[in-house]
Order: sequence, then structure tokens, then C-alpha cells
Amino acid sequence: EFTSVATEKEKWFGTQYKQEYLPKELIKRCEKLINPSSTSRGHFIPFSCIRIQPKKNARTTRVKRSGRRKLNPDLHLPKPNEFIPTDFQLFSKEKHSARPQLPIKIKENEFCRLFHGEDTFYRLPKAYLYFELRNPFGNVDPLHSNMNTLYVELVKDSLTEIVYPAQLGGLYYELSALNYGIQLTVHGFNHKIKQLLETIIDRMVNIKVNPQRFEIIKEKVKGSLQNFHRDDPYEMARYGVRYLIVEHQWDKDELLSCIDSITAHDLDSFITRMLTRFFTNSLMYGNLTKDHALEYMNLIEQKFQEKRFYQPLFPGMWFNQRGLILPEGCNYAYKMLNDAHKIYAIEIYLQCFQQTLENNALLELFCHVVHERCFDQLRTKEQLGYIVSSGACRSLGGVQGFAVIVQSARKLDHVNQRIELFIDS
Repeated sequence: EFTSVATEKEKWFGTQYKQEYLPKELIKRCEKLINPSSTSRGHFIPFSCIRIQPKKNARTTRVKRSGRRKLNPDLHLPKPNEFIPTDFQLFSKEKHSARPQLPIKIKENEFCRLFHGEDTFYRLPKAYLYFELRNPFGNVDPLHSNMNTLYVELVKDSLTEIVYPAQLGGLYYELSALNYGIQLTVHGFNHKIKQLLETIIDRMVNIKVNPQRFEIIKEKVKGSLQNFHRDDPYEMARYGVRYLIVEHQWDKDELLSCIDSITAHDLDSFITRMLTRFFTNSLMYGNLTKDHALEYMNLIEQKFQEKRFYQPLFPGMWFNQRGLILPEGCNYAYKMLNDAHKIYAIEIYLQCFQQTLENNALLELFCHVVHERCFDQLRTKEQLGYIVSSGACRSLGGVQGFAVIVQSARKLDHVNQRIELFIDS
């Protein structure tokens, strides 16, 4: 539109433009706006304070107050933050080691299995606590899976008031509902990490189902299930691969079909039954001694045994997530419907071998070498789509593989062919 007006061309990108002086009329209009009435002025005068001593034998008078106004109870200072750390002592007596220390098992009984590792590599006043509360009742069917999710969301809702002060103190937590039960992680500065852990366990044990909050959270979970088919296509593709290779995964439509039938009383009965029988796997790593780790584990045992009639799980009831091993040379295709987007996504998953330390390292090295080449070829050169990614794909069942995912507006057959050609190369 303005090509005919441009008189010059930019050196690097070849952009055409025209350069001219501002009109004198515009400059005069701007000058008129600059006057004392439209500007502000601040004066800063240096000063100092001198303490004046009262004179001797001087008369003093005491002024009586007619009355003292009451303080407004709505205006007050915040309470002291119990999560602010003040002790940053390092418990490890060793100097910086050449590599991180591997955790070792320090406790195992009918209630728990505990691994502990002391940080001798980074030497920071921080710790990481990881807990798996394994329970066979949380995923026997879609109904119980939904109730497991609702329980976790209720606990997180009750902990909302402590999240901000804990974060100010450098402490964080994550609570998730998984196929095998519940996963809890607490990490941050180790000085006050016990207080946060104790608060979370107290809420988990003493949770009471509020009917009003239950209905709100239930609608939130239901809305998440309903909106699943409106997610980005690449997110659905990732979910689809993991849904196929992991045992006892429930489809979103199956979960949605039974969530309306859950009542507050049903959830309360489920919580009572679930918290009476489970097994805890735990890893504690960082600026923690062996005694600290045992103390935290004993704290959890006592909390659950005091409030619930806890019974240990029989070995046959331990729920271990299993992954499906695909036959060598097989080729399966699985399609999912997304009715909210006009673009597509495809993920090609190549299963390689089971998870071991050596196999994991080999797969990570391969993914590191291939990642840049994959992005350069499929996105930069062929421009198949904006989202192009590759990397390791691991499941809870111990299987793993290499995956390439592309989200594109082009036909799926064409994108699939280009990905396979890249893999073959």
C-alpha cells in the first residue's frame, strides 16, 4: 500500500521506508502543551533532627486525654510466619563429593519402606521428601478413581490458606491422585519442612467433607473431564499413548459417566476405608540426617494410627503399576476425537527397553542427540507445524520409549510419512 511512498531500503532485511522531518506545526503544538500549569515540581530540602534536652526546674504540665479510641479489629498486622527458616546449618560433615550419594534403605516394615540420602554434592540447606501412599481401593473402577481425585482436591482446598506463607518461607508441596493411590512431595528449606509436612498429614487424616465445598470441587473435576476433548491436540495425543501402554487406565468418558452419582456421604465412607489400609514408599534426600528421616516417617505412622484404625496391606494387595510390552515389529494406530480445534496432532511412540539405570542413560543420550535434528528438520525446514517435540516417554509400569509429536494443520498421512522418513534417516 505504501510501496510507492517509500524512498529508502533497510540494509539487513530490505524493508522499504521513508525518512522525513517532523512538521513545524506539530512541534509548535507540542511546545504549547509544555507550560507550568501542565507540569509538576518537587522540592527536596535536606534536614536533620537534633535532640533537645529539657531545662532544669522547668515547669511541666501533663495533658489528660479525654478518651482513647478503640482499635479497629479488621486492621491488624499479619501473624508471624511459622515457615520462615532461621537455621541454615549443614548436617553433612563431608566436603563436596565428586558425585551425589545414592540413597539407601534404612527402614522397612508392614507400614512403610524408607530410603534416605544425604546431600554431599550440592550442600544446600534444603531437602526433598517424596511419599507414595499405595492403596488398592483408589483405582478398582472409574467410580473409586473419581473419589480418589475428589479426596485429593478437598485436601488441597483445605490447605489453600497455608500455601502462600509456606512459599514465602521457601517451602512447596504437591499432592496428586494416581493409579496406585496418592503421591505427596514436600521440598524446600529443611529447617521448617517438618511443620509443613505435619500440617499436610493432619489435613489428610482429619479431613471432613463439607457438602458445600464438595459440590464446588465436584463441579470443578467434572468440568475438567468435560473439557478434555477440547484440549490442545498434542496434549490429547500424549494422553492417548500413555492410556494405551499403562495398565488400569480409565478413559475420561468412563470417569465422566459416573461422577454425578457420587455424594458427600459416599466420599466420606471412601476416605475412611482408604486411609485404614495402605503402604507407604518414601524417599528423603538432602540436608537431612538418618535420624531426621526416621523422625518424619514415624510422624506419619503415628498420625494415621492415632486417628484411623490402620491395618497393614497383605503382600498380595500391594498394587504395582504395570506397563504393556509391545511385540517386536508391531504397528498400532489409535485415533481420538477433538471437536474444538481444526488442527491435528500425531505422536509416534517407539518402545525400546525396560527402565534400568543403564538403559535410562542410553535413552537420554539418544534423545539429546536427536532432539535438535528433529526440531530443525520437521519444524524449521519442512515447517510441518508450530509444535514439534521429541524425547523419552516413560510410564509408571517400567517401560519406556522414544516419541516424536507434531501438531499441524496438514493432513495426518503426510505428517506421519514425514516423521517416519526422519526416523529412518
